[in-house]
Amino acid sequence: MITINVYPRAHDGDALAVKANAVLENYKSHGGRVLRTDSVPRTPDRPAEHFIGVIFGRPKFLEAAFGRFKLVDGVGCSIVYSHRIYGEKVGDQMSKWLNDNGPKMEKMLMDWNNSPSPASLRDLPRKQACVDGAKRFAAK
Repeated sequence: MITINVYPRAHDGDALAVKANAVLENYKSHGGRVLRTDSVPRTPDRPAEHFIGVIFGRPKFLEAAFGRFKLVDGVGCSIVYSHRIYGEKVGDQMSKWLNDNGPKMEKMLMDWNNSPSPASLRDLPRKQACVDGAKRFAAK
């Protein structure tokens, strides 16, 4: 699964770092075990970028999530790739998957340069629409 998040108030490297750190703390507070973090320092022609890799353990599945935080058209965004393995006691399977794919996934995310612009994402359905629909359904 790929998730794209837009942080409309993050317009520079410092604000993007604040968002990346907030996501990292959120992951930790929800039981995420940090596999790896990394930052690519800014250069004169490119703002800093950040990477977070975590694993979440749940009773019926394990989920690995890899996120890249970058500025796209001057707006903070994250692209998160998630991989789940369903079942109980799937730690060995996830370990093998991480060994075989973890570094490749990080490289793929950090090399990806065709991120959709935040402006192009504005017209897509929002999660809020689902919440409003659930409220209307519950009221019936």
